[in-house]
Amino acid sequence: MPRESRALTAPVVRTKSSNGSGPAVAMLSFSGPASETTRRRLAEITAPRRWQSTWIVAPDELGLELFHIEGPRNCEIALKAPNNWILPSGRAALSRELPRVISAGREYGITITTLAVEGAIPSDRLDILVKHGVQVVDRLDDAPAVGEGARLLRHGLYELPSAIRLAGDGLWLWRRRAVRRTLESAVASGGMWRLAVHFSGQEGEERRTLARLEGLLARLAENEAAGAVTVSTPRRWAEAIAAARVPHRARSILRAA
Repeated sequence: MPRESRALTAPVVRTKSSNGSGPAVAMLSFSGPASETTRRRLAEITAPRRWQSTWIVAPDELGLELFHIEGPRNCEIALKAPNNWILPSGRAALSRELPRVISAGREYGITITTLAVEGAIPSDRLDILVKHGVQVVDRLDDAPAVGEGARLLRHGLYELPSAIRLAGDGLWLWRRRAVRRTLESAVASGGMWRLAVHFSGQEGEERRTLARLEGLLARLAENEAAGAVTVSTPRRWAEAIAAARVPHRARSILRAA
């Protein structure tokens, strides 16, 4: 089996409890050169519900005023991997550049523990990610994996199922209905529901996108109020999984003793 495909057979980490009664986990992520008006409106929508979201940014965007001022307080930052990090010959580039970018993020108060990747991360890069504190790989695939659980790639490193990706304005009419159906499916299965929205920077288009997005988020809030879903971020989810596994490991050690 090729090394790059090993991750596909990794154990699946379900969000349900052992008796199958746990809620689904929803995650919201945003990307693109969103206007200041759009960013403020997103904060107004999510803050009263105490929701945190994730902004996916490229390495050269970490120093922008947007993420310097607002990123640490209002959202989690995921780093989008450049193509040269995941090419067959890209191990050296990843090993050299990832710690540099993570260190630069810290200068702006940004902790990076999520790497967003177009496609699968080659298995010979996983040790580098773990070494530098990456906890989550976010696959930016076109086909969403609705209701599925995350995959354990390596101890302390998980791969999230692909998100439903919305970009632009033309496809919102039918995609909005499809997104609602996928939310219902995730709630029924107790898996993950992930929505990724890309903003173009064009204010008129972003205003229409926000108006339609608010309806979806209202439906999400209804499910959260009913206890059917919890809203999280990749880092918070990974930390919760790690914390939940500590008592189990302690019991195993006691039994062995």
